[in-house]
Amino acid sequence: ALAQHPVDLSPYAGQVITLSLWIWVDTNSGNDCYQTQLSNDGGGNWTTLETTCGDHGSWTQKTYDLSAEAGNANVRIGLRFYSNGFGSTDPGAYVDDILITAVR
Repeated sequence: ALAQHPVDLSPYAGQVITLSLWIWVDTNSGNDCYQTQLSNDGGGNWTTLETTCGDHGSWTQKTYDLSAEAGNANVRIGLRFYSNGFGSTDPGAYVDDILITAVR
């Protein structure tokens, strides 16, 4: 499943853009994973910023540089969880405190 969130970065041309979020992952390692993704064309194509699988045991802050997208009105942030569907009882993945900042 992919949750997509549109982000208009057009007012921030030339600025340093950072995406920050906290994740907690407890999955069947190698089979069930969480991905943070980015689309710069409104959702037509996706780039995976990071894939996290397995049990990390605690909340972890992740930070991604989106400065290359400054000035782009067609950005989408994707939060994806995928599973092989073999009935694992692991809790899965949680995402919290999503923040996008722009600095001149």
